[in-house]
Amino acid sequence: MIKHSVACVFVKDNMVLLGKRIPSGAMGGLWEFPGGKVEEGETFEQAVIREFAEEFSVEVSVGPLITNNIFVHNNKNYHLHVYQVFVETDISKWKLTEHTEVKWFDLKDIPSLPFVDSDKKVYPDVVNYFRRVYEE
Repeated sequence: MIKHSVACVFVKDNMVLLGKRIPSGAMGGLWEFPGGKVEEGETFEQAVIREFAEEFSVEVSVGPLITNNIFVHNNKNYHLHVYQVFVETDISKWKLTEHTEVKWFDLKDIPSLPFVDSDKKVYPDVVNYFRRVYEE
């Protein structure tokens, strides 16, 4: 059985916001596009909204689907759905529960970061998506 998760890409002024995971767990201390597992009965868009409320105590608007991919974690298959998101609340007001920090990065700098594997798989699609968006 495949499980679903969401990743959220928030871009502002050509910079992308990443979260640094808390140190515990297999992916502890790594940077990621914020997101998480989709709960039963929840749409992907509802999962995006819930994850931002739980992890940052902020409201988010869900934008278009950027890409999706399959990855394996703890011998379980996951289908990752990557959405663009929009947040009005300044990040200095966010309450972090699953991350030690959030920080703006240039998309081209992501490959040099300690970055979670599932997000590495979708990184090229994210770059291509925003390249198209900013060229229009």
